[in-house]
Amino acid sequence: MLPERLRLARQYLDDAQYLLAADRLASAVSRAYYAAYQAMWAALGDAPCAEGWRHGAIINHFVRSY
Repeated sequence: MLPERLRLARQYLDDAQYLLAADRLASAVSRAYYAAYQAMWAALGDAPCAEGWRHGAIINHFVRSY
């Protein structure tokens, strides 16, 4: 699953760069956010529950834990 998360992160980052070049700033920010989300999920590994990592849990880990 982790290689898939990294693949998604790369894809979303590429999309963000494309949208930024097209001056679609709000869409670029959205794609960049999800690129970061997928990359952080990959860094954390598999989630402890079948539902996956929720945004709040990732934020807690990377923002409040460090």
